[in-house]
Amino acid sequence: MNIGKRHENLILTLCTMFLAGLGAVMVFSATSVMAKASGEFGNDAAYFLKRQVLFLVLGASLALFLSRIDYDFLRRHIVALMGVTLVLLALVFVPGIRHMANGASRWIDVRLFTFQPSELAKFSLIAYAAYAIDRKGENFGGGGRAFLSILAVLVLSVTLILKEPDFGTAVVITASVMALLFIAGFPWRLLAGCGLVGIMGLVLAIVSRPYRMARLSAFFDPFSQAQAAGYQVV
Repeated sequence: MNIGKRHENLILTLCTMFLAGLGAVMVFSATSVMAKASGEFGNDAAYFLKRQVLFLVLGASLALFLSRIDYDFLRRHIVALMGVTLVLLALVFVPGIRHMANGASRWIDVRLFTFQPSELAKFSLIAYAAYAIDRKGENFGGGGRAFLSILAVLVLSVTLILKEPDFGTAVVITASVMALLFIAGFPWRLLAGCGLVGIMGLVLAIVSRPYRMARLSAFFDPFSQAQAAGYQVV
């Protein structure tokens, strides 16, 4: 059934608004007691809710602005955007620029707020992969060259993200790019080989860090560690 582009956009907008509203409610539910009891937050139970709403408004404004940009403009500048993204991913390791929290160096401190380049990488890598596929073709000859360029950028980006470390974002980005390559029609044997290597790397990354093993075990049995690693799951 063809519901039309206008109705598709409306449905997408309503779903986004619902999820954003639900997220704001969850933020208030999780932080109101702590914020009310803390002088650091002005004993304001809605302190974090107000921040969440502010960033929702800013995010919606940015989304509206970006929606007005012709996608051909993005296509012409996607290589430059990918380059800027890689530079930003490297800047999170530069003292005086980076912002660290809980031993992780994932953010750039721009004084008024902190910016996480790996969030930009989620968009840039997908857009770059689509650009490379479109420019070099989906057949194995042209597609093979596209695959190598995409793989090189993906490996470099994921390596920087893992070094932050941000394991979850690295997995999401890798899975998204591989899904795009599968949809584009790249040979399944090629993707299966890359997937096998990726799974081996995933297992190695998990077992090499005790806290990741703790999170994995807590995911399967959260109530055994309800006040520790399983707290968020419960």
